[in-house]
Amino acid sequence: MDRVRAMQETDWQSVREEVKQVNPELTKIIDSIDPDKKYKLIKACYSFGDLIVDQGILQLPGSNSKIHSINSEFVNPKIKAQLAYSPIPLALTLNKISEVFLAADERVIPLKTFDPGELFGTFETLNFIFNKKSHPLWCVSAGSRLIFTLPKISENSGLKRLRLQYGIPTDTSLRLLSDHWQLFKHIANHANFNELWQNEILFFSEDWFKPHKKDAHWYEFKLYLFREGWLQSQQSIKKEQFGLFWQKYNTLIAKRRLQPPPYLSDTLKHLLLVSSSEAPAIQPIHNSELAAPIHGLQKAILDVYQLKKDYAPTIMHSIIPNKNNNNPVYYSLSFPTLLEGTPESKHSSSTIMLDMRDIKLLLDTLLRDPTIEQSFLKGMSFSYFHVEDDIYHEIKSSKLIPEEDNRFNDQLFKNLSFCSTSPFWRGCIRITFS
Repeated sequence: MDRVRAMQETDWQSVREEVKQVNPELTKIIDSIDPDKKYKLIKACYSFGDLIVDQGILQLPGSNSKIHSINSEFVNPKIKAQLAYSPIPLALTLNKISEVFLAADERVIPLKTFDPGELFGTFETLNFIFNKKSHPLWCVSAGSRLIFTLPKISENSGLKRLRLQYGIPTDTSLRLLSDHWQLFKHIANHANFNELWQNEILFFSEDWFKPHKKDAHWYEFKLYLFREGWLQSQQSIKKEQFGLFWQKYNTLIAKRRLQPPPYLSDTLKHLLLVSSSEAPAIQPIHNSELAAPIHGLQKAILDVYQLKKDYAPTIMHSIIPNKNNNNPVYYSLSFPTLLEGTPESKHSSSTIMLDMRDIKLLLDTLLRDPTIEQSFLKGMSFSYFHVEDDIYHEIKSSKLIPEEDNRFNDQLFKNLSFCSTSPFWRGCIRITFS
């Protein structure tokens, strides 16, 4: 099936119903403005794995149905002029998930996901309004960027079948779990892949942000944008506030004469940020196509790659935890995604099992402190898993995970086994919200 990467100039009346489906509040505000056709909107369609932003540079569908930098000769010059006001112009996600991430050497560091109906490019657009320069460094992907299967998919015979069926380049690496995205991207964008998945993005042109006559309706639009920018900035603000809590915790562990090495301290800090819904963690994708063309990818893994040991093709991805839905999330010491600190700073004589015990001791120390009742950790619980048996019975076997989290018992694969030996479970911490 052909992938369609396209871009078209449009206006409010032409896209109003689509926007209303995902963001009725913004629809009501723009309806009150009743903008004429002068106020252009650009609707762009991306395929799974396309970069909408690549290290701060906007990427757009070109005349050859491929994705290009906004500076490319293949990008419509008229549209380029309408979106060049900001490195990342204001954009509304219409139907799929987009993920913001940083690429650091071989590591992928997820920062945030945007669901349908959410805006991105708010910081850069507000800087444009206030005549401030923006220098974004992050990337935005169409669909989840940090996405992988629990079972290994690096067997040569299976990869050969995938290459023949989907034209996978021979140099595609699968050494790391984060490499699975490249493989999925090649599969999802090949003509032999029968599931059409498109991420539709609506960009606002520069005219929407030029000075207007005093008009209460335009004021409401700008106020909405300011509010969204303020809400999105809370992640950074709360991280600063978290520093005060972290200082208190450092005092607490010092009194207990606990001295974690820097990497474990950074990992612990990241776990606490995940617990406060300020940093991403990992969860299974369960019966949803928002993050990727999941069913088609799972079919390719089962039917073409042909998983051994009758494993279910469980696919995981990164997400900012939502305390309101009570779904647990996971963080793996074997697959670190923390922003501060690097695995290279880890003490060479330690093991993941030893690190797990140290982290458990540190978290237990924190949770036993009587002042915790007033903190964001109230009601939180942490569980620890490993593929190897723990002779001290502090760390649970990863075989128990599907018994405690029913999302791993997918009815589509009820005759297949949960992959408890995945590298992801080698030192995994589950965070549960009560």
